[in-house]
Amino acid sequence: MNMLERKLAAKNARKAFFKRRGELRRAGEHAKPTVQGVLPGDPQGLIPIALLKAPLKVEIPHWVNFPVDPNKPGDELRLQWRPQGSTDDAAYTDLLDPPVMVIKGDHEDPMIQEIPLVSFEYIHGAFEFRYLVVGGNDGGAATPSETTPIVLDIIPPYGNEYPTNLDLTDGPITDANSNAVVATIPSYPDQADGDKIGVYWVKDKVPEDVSNWPPIGGFQAIPTDRKFPIPQSTIIDAGDGDFFACYVLLDKAGTDSRVGGSVKMPVALGPLPTAPFPALTVRHADEVSDDLIDRDDAFLGVYADINTEITNWKIGDSLTVTWGDQTLDPPYPINEFPVNIPVPWTVLKAAYDFQTPGSQDTIVQYDYFRGSLLLGSANVTIKVDLSKVGPENPDEPNPVNPALGVVTVESYTDLIDKIEAGDVNQTATIYLQPYEGIDSDQEIEFFWGGKSIGTHTVTTEVPGDPDIEFTVNWADIEAAGNGDVDAWFTVSHPDFINEEKSKPKSVAVSAVPIVLPPPQFPTLDPVWNWLNCPSLELTDDGSYGVRVHIPVSKYLVEGAKIKLKWTSFIDQGTTIPIPGDPLESGELTVSKDQADNGFDWWIRPYETYFLPIYNADSDNVGSGKIEYTLRIQGNEEPGAATVDIGMYTSSGPCPIPPNP
Repeated sequence: MNMLERKLAAKNARKAFFKRRGELRRAGEHAKPTVQGVLPGDPQGLIPIALLKAPLKVEIPHWVNFPVDPNKPGDELRLQWRPQGSTDDAAYTDLLDPPVMVIKGDHEDPMIQEIPLVSFEYIHGAFEFRYLVVGGNDGGAATPSETTPIVLDIIPPYGNEYPTNLDLTDGPITDANSNAVVATIPSYPDQADGDKIGVYWVKDKVPEDVSNWPPIGGFQAIPTDRKFPIPQSTIIDAGDGDFFACYVLLDKAGTDSRVGGSVKMPVALGPLPTAPFPALTVRHADEVSDDLIDRDDAFLGVYADINTEITNWKIGDSLTVTWGDQTLDPPYPINEFPVNIPVPWTVLKAAYDFQTPGSQDTIVQYDYFRGSLLLGSANVTIKVDLSKVGPENPDEPNPVNPALGVVTVESYTDLIDKIEAGDVNQTATIYLQPYEGIDSDQEIEFFWGGKSIGTHTVTTEVPGDPDIEFTVNWADIEAAGNGDVDAWFTVSHPDFINEEKSKPKSVAVSAVPIVLPPPQFPTLDPVWNWLNCPSLELTDDGSYGVRVHIPVSKYLVEGAKIKLKWTSFIDQGTTIPIPGDPLESGELTVSKDQADNGFDWWIRPYETYFLPIYNADSDNVGSGKIEYTLRIQGNEEPGAATVDIGMYTSSGPCPIPPNP
């Protein structure tokens, strides 16, 4: 544009201004205000919802005689609106508090004023906005401006209601139809041009808020045919499970609806397992067990086992196990085979009918799922017997029932829970206070040191009666030995398979004499009952010697400390030792194998411990003594044996190696 054109345009703008000002003067009005933020091109004056969270800014153009001189009277300004369509001037509402502001002096043109948030917050509707000027020199006359339309849209599609569900293609969704899933959008009464929709593919449940998730393909105009395809890639990426097609409607003002949902849609992708499904077994009730689940089994742990791999299984598939009428929750995820699913005591107990005690047939079934789609099942019928007698067990299914109480043991010399030297070869007495739940025909079995020592059959005993007395024979005390010996009892009934056990009572026993078995010589000559040349064996260090065996006993236990000593004598009376020191082992530790099979020790070499006997006196026959000690309860207890030795031949001492 050249200079001439610019001057012409400026002249025409001034003409238009003065013409418009003249029209306004004739009409008795001021120029139209502008509300900032109105959607461009929207004739209704729609303001985006995002702008309704702060004061609205409005532009007020200078009126004809704008009071620019601060020394002259100022004009009064009011901001007002009324509902669109109203013709009643009294319907205008002031938007400022106080409603009047005085204007004079220097102001930019147009002036920027604010409608405070309190004037329109939570208000929905269409309004005509104006400003009203009372000139300071007009004697109180008020001149309005032209009106500007404003629409405040704070009510979303469906209002406070949840949108109607999307209509989905029939399910379930598998590989066969995952590329053809379509959501149909229901019509709604307040739908308007410019409304948009955001669709989401959500697992497990319809959420209350999806604002942090991107909709599929972003917000889009509602399709004319109201069909929204769910992309196959979206379905595959989300995987198996229960899904919902959710959606949010967004009106032109940006006000979003609540989250609408759809029917639940099962999704099961990939090759699917097919029938028949592999057998189910129940641990402790299978072919290698007794075909019955009892309380001892429950305490050990009951498992539903699937040992055969299911064709086409995949990680993420799951199983539910139903035991009788009880279904284990939550479902068990499949990560590998075999599958071993623990069945808790609470389920075993809830499924058992205690009103009809005894063995009960129980169906155990597993159902195989991909997502929520049931693909197959298998079941087995087993027997369960959880019936019992006696008091309720607070620690069930532990067979040890603290409610039974514990026994008291009295020794022959009236010691309580002790048996000492004065009680040797005498009996002791177990006292049992009748427990809650005791009843006729119950059988009480007593144990001492892990061994049953007898039973008592209940007849008329009831709680509060004198204690039940049971005699412990000395043979049982002796067999269990010294130390802290546990005494307890069990309660059972001829009609019930399960028994319960009392907590043990520890009895301090020190009365049993400790007698270690004598050592043995495995190669002793069976005719002469002595050690001779054939008794010699080649040992692991290449020398020849004689093997001594410490036999198995209740004292020869793994971890016990043992010491051995051998002394050779030139006479048969073990009175004159050969020159030199005896052979000693030092302290050794008994291994598990030695505890199970006995302890072997070598007397070697022949030249040191046997050859010196030959020709040491007139008859060439001597003797030996083997001694050993075991540390038992802090004390070293002895064991020993002697043996005659005749290691010579018709021509002299034993040849090395010895004759076969």
